[in-house]
Amino acid sequence: MFQSQLKIHVIGFALILSFISNILNAESDTSATITVVGATYASKVAKPPHSTASCSANAVDMTSLVSSACDGKEYCNYSLAIPSKSDDPALGCYKNFQVKYRCSSDTFMREIDAGGVDSEASGKSYALNCRQHKGINVLQATYGHSTRRKYQTCKSVVIGNSTGSVTSQCNGKMTCDYKVESSKLGDPSPGCLKNFVVDYTCSGVDQRQETIPMEANGKSIRLSCLKVGEVTFNVASEVSVPGKVVATITIYNTVSETEKIRIYLKKGNEDSFGPPYDLYREVNVTSDTKYSVPMLLDPNTLYTAVVSVTQTGKIFKVRSNKKSFTTPN
Repeated sequence: MFQSQLKIHVIGFALILSFISNILNAESDTSATITVVGATYASKVAKPPHSTASCSANAVDMTSLVSSACDGKEYCNYSLAIPSKSDDPALGCYKNFQVKYRCSSDTFMREIDAGGVDSEASGKSYALNCRQHKGINVLQATYGHSTRRKYQTCKSVVIGNSTGSVTSQCNGKMTCDYKVESSKLGDPSPGCLKNFVVDYTCSGVDQRQETIPMEANGKSIRLSCLKVGEVTFNVASEVSVPGKVVATITIYNTVSETEKIRIYLKKGNEDSFGPPYDLYREVNVTSDTKYSVPMLLDPNTLYTAVVSVTQTGKIFKVRSNKKSFTTPN
């Protein structure tokens, strides 16, 4: 009797474990596979500083090589070998490496384009990534998606030139603050003002975009995949009005039954925050979850901001969203 009851309990426990395992596997099975559409080496060439080389080349089609290495995989780290002198299509010149590929879950093309402007692409590894993490999944990130002439004509910028850096820092997280540093990313268009744009999804759906206005270098951007009932915000600012700074506060709100969104700003750090406030703004709520609110602030000034949400019948303040930031000169 005892043995039969024990057997029933063991079988029932095994079924429960199997059921839980199936649920977990179903939730985590969000990855897609790679299909390489095209790959070339040396479609763009450039003369290195102080070089006497004559830089021109016929692009080398590498589609079959990259396809055989990467097609059907979720993630592929492709190493581009340094060519021998006899195989080098433009000896002594900088050459680029470009790969276009699709993920089976996407309706758009992904692209890697490295080198050929101020560096050589060979001798390095390049990640083709179709893994879909829970939370943030970076599609592409570009330093200089839009540029504005400062001293000279602006060079064209490769879209997605910062994807790898943002992906390695942010993928899989629910929120991520990424600082743009040209010392690490390089300057894709010297002498010009550049913005910074990141396109990403949350767990493979709900595509979003965040932008830092030009000049983006030295500023931070926040990517966020929020659960229901959370509020967060990001501040991006630029000098565009004489004597003032335009600070854009971007708010993500998923609190149910929201009536009002309030923004409070005060000069000083978080320890000094409290009434009276230097600036107060109410945001009219629509069906959107994202709101961008521009404000005129003093330059080179430390501010602390708090975003609070008024729900139907009660006040719900999210103190964890208190944030300090310094406006530029």
